[in-house]
Amino acid sequence: METLDKIEADFFELFENLSKELESKKDNKYIRLLEDVDQFIQADFGNPYLSLDNIAEKVNLSPAYLGKLFKKHRLISMTDYINNVRVTYASNQIAVSEDTINEIMEKSGFSSRSHFFTLFKKAYGVTPNQFRSNFKGK
Repeated sequence: METLDKIEADFFELFENLSKELESKKDNKYIRLLEDVDQFIQADFGNPYLSLDNIAEKVNLSPAYLGKLFKKHRLISMTDYINNVRVTYASNQIAVSEDTINEIMEKSGFSSRSHFFTLFKKAYGVTPNQFRSNFKGK
């Protein structure tokens, strides 16, 4: 009876180890996929039509599945992530460039001025114009 318990314990340990290894391989696959997605976003954030649907098509996944996967591993929705990349780029350009706010907004991939100003103010607590004034004042 003791031998049977030992065999059963060994079997469950083996099964658990296999399960962990399979999960690890799956996570590595997702990490590589999300790195590819991040590269697409970094390369194309200036495109106002960049979206979850476009990226999902590029990686041959459904938008719903990719969106869930992205949120699970990055803890942010893909739309919010894209907007963060865009706002960060815009803030850098506002600080160092002489381009108008509208030009920077368009280069950042925003097509709506009000949406851009709302996201920018939410991220930095000031409007883009105030940000530029504050930055140049320092």
